[in-house]
Amino acid sequence: MSRPIRENSLPDQMNLPAQPAPHVRPFFRALLYILIATGTVLLVGSLVGQLVLAGLIAQRYQRVVFYLIVNSALLVTSGLMLAAVDRRSFHALGLWFYPRWAREALIGVGIGGGLIAAVAGVMLAGHWLGYQGFNPDATPAGFLRVAGFLFLAAAFEEILFRGYAFQR
Repeated sequence: MSRPIRENSLPDQMNLPAQPAPHVRPFFRALLYILIATGTVLLVGSLVGQLVLAGLIAQRYQRVVFYLIVNSALLVTSGLMLAAVDRRSFHALGLWFYPRWAREALIGVGIGGGLIAAVAGVMLAGHWLGYQGFNPDATPAGFLRVAGFLFLAAAFEEILFRGYAFQR
């Protein structure tokens, strides 16, 4: 059983009610974020493409570099929107270390892995999925590269679609 987080274990900013800018309605805050985020993604994509064309980044690393830069830029954008428009702390995104954060992260990974296993099991049972064994050329380093890339892609999705946009 998980214990509830005591109020005094949270940063002071988390206990204060949100005080958004009175002149900006929620719809327009969301629209502003969507426009800035879309522009950020397009700008970073163009920048990384130009870096590849200039030979500064190998094409095989293009997507990794894109995700690293765009994730950082979207976090900065979310932080600025929270501070300037909503007048709230960056902690409102839930991206901070607090007591028991590692336990909650492991529970989340376990639930995600369990859901994937359940879907794969149903697909195997329905003969919609076949399994012929592991790739003999697979290496632990290759697995870690793929896992790292998928982590960056998942972080992009979470930041873009569940970050600032779902704060109200």
